[in-house]
Amino acid sequence: MRPLFPFLLTAALLLPAPFLHAQEAAPATPPGSDAAAVPAAPAVPAAEQKPPEPPAPVYDEIVVKGATLHGHVLNFSAKSITFETIYGTGKIEIAYTDIEQFKTHSSFRFIQRDGESIRGRVAQLSTRDLVVAKNTGEVKLIKPTDLERVIPEVGTSSSFTDKMHNLFPFTAVKFDFGWNLESAAANTVEISGGLNMERRKTPTRLVLDLRAAYEYDQETATTPSKVSKDEYRASLIYEYDLTGPRYVFAFPIAEGDAVRNIVVRAYPSAGMGYRLAETGKLRFQVQAGLGYVYEEFIDYPVNEYTALHVGFEGGYNFTQSYSVTWKTYYYPGLDDYTKNWLFRTEMIFDAKITKAFSINLRLTDTLDNTPAPDVGDNKFTTTLSLLFGF
Repeated sequence: MRPLFPFLLTAALLLPAPFLHAQEAAPATPPGSDAAAVPAAPAVPAAEQKPPEPPAPVYDEIVVKGATLHGHVLNFSAKSITFETIYGTGKIEIAYTDIEQFKTHSSFRFIQRDGESIRGRVAQLSTRDLVVAKNTGEVKLIKPTDLERVIPEVGTSSSFTDKMHNLFPFTAVKFDFGWNLESAAANTVEISGGLNMERRKTPTRLVLDLRAAYEYDQETATTPSKVSKDEYRASLIYEYDLTGPRYVFAFPIAEGDAVRNIVVRAYPSAGMGYRLAETGKLRFQVQAGLGYVYEEFIDYPVNEYTALHVGFEGGYNFTQSYSVTWKTYYYPGLDDYTKNWLFRTEMIFDAKITKAFSINLRLTDTLDNTPAPDVGDNKFTTTLSLLFGF
């Protein structure tokens, strides 16, 4: 065996380097080995692969008397918040004094009475002050009593009404338009519409209200065309807050009703008012002052007189979807209140279908001293309409 050892050693030393490198780059398992013969696991078809699980939803969180609640904050007021839990349907009102911890996942726009606007999330409640983590990273303390309005922040997926609320936080707009065609012995066509814009930003309140209606019976073979309704009404309310719940107001109104022989009736008034309630659910105020009435009739002389102005106005939100508002105004003439007087009352029921659309039932009663005996002193109107607003 000894003569073979030097020969094997010499052959090993003379192996070319490329051969050695090729052996180093080759796979560790030879192609003919049993390990290479083991088949690979079959690929799972794409249809059978489990889709990634969606991220868990994140909710606002409050701790009330030791109990942790998850849901969404719907409204901030001076003394409480309105909260909707994830455990069922319905909304609850929780006083700040009962809240131990408070943080929101959603971002809000906090608008204070001095005009400052802060965007961020509630991080805590400290001695009845909201600790707001601003989007810039700073922390701000806000007193709930200093808040004028709180609006949820909007994104690309937000609805049109949410974007409008964020763009015009102090303004509410409502618009309705109706068209009716009645086919009978005489075809009747009716067109009606209205626009209401209200802006409430301390210390002012502005309300513009425009309404008009026109109805006529089309001509037939035996009867001529006839206008059965031709009326309009325009009003502007301006209020300015004084100390406490007191305010001063200016309230010009103009209206016309051709069927009742009224070409134009204008009755501006001004005075002082008192807000008995102004919360997220209830608003009620009374006012008194002086007014001037100018009336121009068809086939009757012009009438004008000075009058008192007595008014009541309010509203109540039963839920986020159902509400009612009412207005009552009385103008008795100073010289002779039995001869010259006006009375207006209106009640409106509103039921939301979506955030933008609602069903509107308007009940209006008008009493006045119209001189035409054939039209009477009283007019009661019921209007059901589809309303768009933000």
